Amino acid sequence: LGLFGSPAQEVKNFDDKARVGLAATVALKGPAFVQVGGTSTLKIALAGNKLTTQIEAQTCAGTGTNCPVSKAAWRVDVGNNSAFGAVLPSTFLLQPIVSQVSTPGGQRILVAGGASVPLPKSGDSRTAEAMLCEIEPGKADCISSNSFMKAKRAGAAVGCIGETKDDCKRVLIVGGRLSNNVPLAEIYDAEADTFEAVDVTGTAIPASLHGGTLLNADLGAFLLLGATSKPMFLDPSGAGASADIAPLRIKVETSADKTTLTFLPVDLAGFAGADGGKRSLATAVSLDDGSALLIGGLGPNNQPLADALVIGGDGVATSRVTLDVARFAAGAARISTVGPLKGCALLAGGLTLDKGKLAALNHVEVYCPSSP
Repeated sequence: LGLFGSPAQEVKNFDDKARVGLAATVALKGPAFVQVGGTSTLKIALAGNKLTTQIEAQTCAGTGTNCPVSKAAWRVDVGNNSAFGAVLPSTFLLQPIVSQVSTPGGQRILVAGGASVPLPKSGDSRTAEAMLCEIEPGKADCISSNSFMKAKRAGAAVGCIGETKDDCKRVLIVGGRLSNNVPLAEIYDAEADTFEAVDVTGTAIPASLHGGTLLNADLGAFLLLGATSKPMFLDPSGAGASADIAPLRIKVETSADKTTLTFLPVDLAGFAGADGGKRSLATAVSLDDGSALLIGGLGPNNQPLADALVIGGDGVATSRVTLDVARFAAGAARISTVGPLKGCALLAGGLTLDKGKLAALNHVEVYCPSSP
């Protein structure tokens, strides 16, 4: 119908686990998803050109009775209005790597890395530990993986190599590393339960890479959109990151003995604009034709942007489209079910500036690709 249900649906047994700030979600078959972690409180401030991003989780020390960060890996089924799950055996984690994987024992949720909270006043609490969670009707449990990541990471970009998300045996993990002396990227092999470092080459390799969204492109490649050179929310002093990494195309080449990633700049053609595609806290979503949208975000001057870049699966930008409202930190999804908006992208919420002050949005926009 193209309409929002009213009143909003409340899922049973999920209210105290629905800490959606910075949560990681994995879409499942049907009207269901898994949510891992998340927080109920965080700070985003924009004063002039200065961005502050901060986690307020001092109460997570010790038993963390009043910790706003969730330790849950929770399955939410909107279809039957139910939710259940498991508590992670590790400490409270911020921005872990999360992906559905196909193991010899069946479908699992990989939870790797992340930063322990409360964040230390000095140093860094990122980890390389990993666990596998089984969250199925009648069974919900998380156990440690047999291996650690090659690098301590949090806030990395994650994608599935080759297979679909429902049959993912090799997970690509890019960025989010604690140190530049460790691999920029690695792969989790779900069949062997091991992590392997990958070789990196190309003309656009960032020295430091955090966040962003990995979207499958054509010819065995990914688009990496909305990444930054500095970690966001991981610095207890609250320093934000400027948008200084332009969109990237990452080609994956696999031989018998190794995997190589080739980092190349996206060809923005005549659509570079003033920001050059560099934007933080942007939203990225793929479309049915293999192209992608990089929507809104904060530009290099940390001001909200009111447009979106359309980038083809071949890594060439094809247009810029104007948004009705400038925004960042919004949500977006491709509409894949039947109805008048099938194949379109839905953009909802986020933050904007209203008379110089940050304001939350309930505004919704829809982008529909042109018909052939």
